[in-house]
Amino acid sequence: MEISSPLVKAGKDTNFIFEVVGNVTPSVMDEFNAYSMDFQSKFRVLSHHSCDIRYVSMESSIFEGNLRLIDGHLPQICAYILEESYSSGINKISDLLSLLALHNPCGYNLSMGHPFYTYKFKKFLIACALGMHPTSVWFGTADVTDSFDITRENGQILHYSPLNQNEFEDYLINNTKLEIACDSRYEFGSIYTYHGNYYIKLNLQAVATINNC
Repeated sequence: MEISSPLVKAGKDTNFIFEVVGNVTPSVMDEFNAYSMDFQSKFRVLSHHSCDIRYVSMESSIFEGNLRLIDGHLPQICAYILEESYSSGINKISDLLSLLALHNPCGYNLSMGHPFYTYKFKKFLIACALGMHPTSVWFGTADVTDSFDITRENGQILHYSPLNQNEFEDYLINNTKLEIACDSRYEFGSIYTYHGNYYIKLNLQAVATINNC
C-alpha cells in the first residue's frame, strides 16, 4: 500500500508560465484545450502542429524568490521537469532528473560527472520538508535540531535527523513524484492569449510516497 505526504501543495502560487511558440493558431488552441486534463494528448497536438512551449516566468514572485534563494537555476529546472512530466506522463522525480541530465537544458559541463540537477533538486526538496512554502517568503533558516519522522501505515517509524540529512535527501529524491491537481481554481493547463501571444500555465505539485511492505 502507498501513502503520500505533500511537499509542494498545488495552488495558483505554484503555476509556471510558458509561451506557446511555433505554428500556433486559434484552431490549435481550441484543439489543445478540448482535451481537458489529458495532457499527453494535449502535447501531441502541439507536436503535430510543430509547436512547442518555452518557459517565461512563475506566477508567484514569492515562490520564485524562494527557489532562487536555494539556487538561481531552480525555476528553470522545475520548469523543465514540469514540461517533461506533463508531455510524457512520467512523474517520478528520479526518472525526470535522469532525463534532465541526459538533455542538459541548462548547459552544464557534465563531463566530470557532477550531479548538478539531482543536487540542486535535493536542496529544493529538503527545503520543502523543512517548511518552505510557496505562499510565504523563506529566509533559508530551519531549526537544526529538527528531526523527521515518517510513519508507515503499519506503525513502523522511519526516523531522520540532521546527522543523516544526506540519507533523507536521497529518500526524498527516490520517493517523490509529481501529481496533477484537478482543481480548476488553479487556472492551469489551457492555452490562453495575452497581448497577441499564446501562453499556458503548468502547475507544480509534489508528494513523497511511502510504500508499505
